[in-house]
Amino acid sequence: MRLPALFSVLYRRCSSSPNPFPTSSKLYHLRSLYLLALAQAWERFAFLSLLPLFVLCLEQHHGMTAHAAVLTFGVFQAASYLGALPAGVVADRALSHATTTLLGCALLTLGYGALALNLPTLLWPALGLMVCGHGFFKPGINALVSSRSGNDHSQREHAFLMLHVAINIGAMIGPLCAEWARARAGWVGVFYVATGGMLLSTLLLAVAAWHDPIHSPAESTVVDDKAQRGTDRDRVRAVRLLCAIAVVFWLTAQQAGTSLPLFAAQNTVQHIQIGATLLPLQPGHFAALHSLQVLLLVPLFFWATARLRQRAAEPSTPSKMLCGYVVNAIAFLVMSAASLTIADNTRVSVGWLSGCYLLLSGAEVLLAPLGLSLVTRLSPTSRLSQTVGLWLGSVALGSGLAGLFALLWSRWPSMRGHAAYFGILAALSLAAGALLLSQVRQLERLLQTPHNKRIE
Repeated sequence: MRLPALFSVLYRRCSSSPNPFPTSSKLYHLRSLYLLALAQAWERFAFLSLLPLFVLCLEQHHGMTAHAAVLTFGVFQAASYLGALPAGVVADRALSHATTTLLGCALLTLGYGALALNLPTLLWPALGLMVCGHGFFKPGINALVSSRSGNDHSQREHAFLMLHVAINIGAMIGPLCAEWARARAGWVGVFYVATGGMLLSTLLLAVAAWHDPIHSPAESTVVDDKAQRGTDRDRVRAVRLLCAIAVVFWLTAQQAGTSLPLFAAQNTVQHIQIGATLLPLQPGHFAALHSLQVLLLVPLFFWATARLRQRAAEPSTPSKMLCGYVVNAIAFLVMSAASLTIADNTRVSVGWLSGCYLLLSGAEVLLAPLGLSLVTRLSPTSRLSQTVGLWLGSVALGSGLAGLFALLWSRWPSMRGHAAYFGILAALSLAAGALLLSQVRQLERLLQTPHNKRIE
């Protein structure tokens, strides 16, 4: 089944109406969203084809030391997200969102293509092009999804969840294709795979721009200018608060690349028994399980929200996010309990880590796409790309803090130390949830306040 058809079946089966994205709406363009989701999937395919092998590539192919390769990886990752802040300003003030996204795609394609030329002198220019490309692409495509999703909050949530599904599909397929290409053509094969993915992403965005014109007549709700300025200030403060709280979520989410793989390798049983057969179980298998669980939980989320909507009992987006922080905290309390059950020279059942990943997947569904949906709803129209850039800045800050926090893992080598490590993460999630709880009514009031709207 083709991906557009898969998305269509998924949404129509799980929504309370035959089509939650009415094609007659001037503010929402369903086919355009499918194309944007596919473009996002291929961009993540390209990026995740290279990312898991990036450090190895720098060591083996470019002769870097392990320390230099890891440092380059960290700087590249952080710059790719932080670049969205200045690029968002440019997008809002000088370029349309579609133009910004296409520019980002073009720069990324050139960056991957420069790596595929296999010239050592092109490494740093290629990475520079990719950083700039991510800076334009990330806020651009999220702003486009926001502008295509209309005023209804459920439509917007569904749109960003669709984008999140696309991201996870690309993240699952990309590394597998990269390893296949590396086994047959070496590092150049990996670069060609990534370049091909970006070419497809660029093509899909161009088709989306042709199908759904970049410039459309502006539509607005007329409100008092003085009241509008005051409301916009409140909205900007709310967005900044949400992004600040999101730093905690991204700090905990990045444990999937730091403490959780270490716990899997050091403290978890390395096999699973099915009948008389023992199947090996490695840390990478848990990472793949995480993406798979996200993909399985999204339809369940659609079904649950559709049923609640039919009964007029659907919670607001801030309330859903509050549940996400609580679920996130429970996940790390599970790991804290698992650490306390470990005796000397023993390992715990895979059920502990599997349960943790299931809870983290649920928290991700409630926090990552819904958080981005909420900040774009709150954002003043003139600052939409900047708002997305600020959200991506919280990703960069949370990821950086996760790396620093992971230093405690080796400094607290005992099981009680690991229990305290996971306990701190749980406490941080609960603290973030408590702060969000104190602002839920204010956020819901702002969401009900009209403000100027326009679409590109």
